[in-house]
Amino acid sequence: MDDEAQWLASLRPSQIREVQAGATSWAKVGLIDIESGYGSVLRSALETFGLGVNRRSVKPAIFVQALSEDTGEQFIILASHGHEGSLILPELAPELERHQPFHGRLWADDLRSFARFTEPR
Repeated sequence: MDDEAQWLASLRPSQIREVQAGATSWAKVGLIDIESGYGSVLRSALETFGLGVNRRSVKPAIFVQALSEDTGEQFIILASHGHEGSLILPELAPELERHQPFHGRLWADDLRSFARFTEPR
C-alpha cells in the first residue's frame, strides 16, 4: 500500500475520500427534469462537484414511475417550473394527454400520493 493509500485509510470514513481514492462519485443524484430548460446545466454543475447524476426528462406518467421506484439515488432534484404551489407539467397532444395520470399541474397532495422517499443510506 503506498503512502497516500495508507493516509486515506487512516482517516475516518468519508464519501469524498472515496472519490479521492478513485471512486467515480461520492453520491448518486436523480435529476428529474420536467421541461425546466436547466437540466443539462444542473447536471454539469453537479458532476463538477463529484456527484453521479442520472438525468431523466419526463412526461407525467414517467414522472410517477421515476418517483415511485427505488433507484438507489441518495438525492432527488425536481427541475421544473411552478405556479402557485404546483409543478407545471408539459403540454401534450390530446391523444397522449388523456392517458396521463395528472394534467397541467401537479400539486403537493398529488406528489404525496405516489412518491416514496426514504432516509438516505
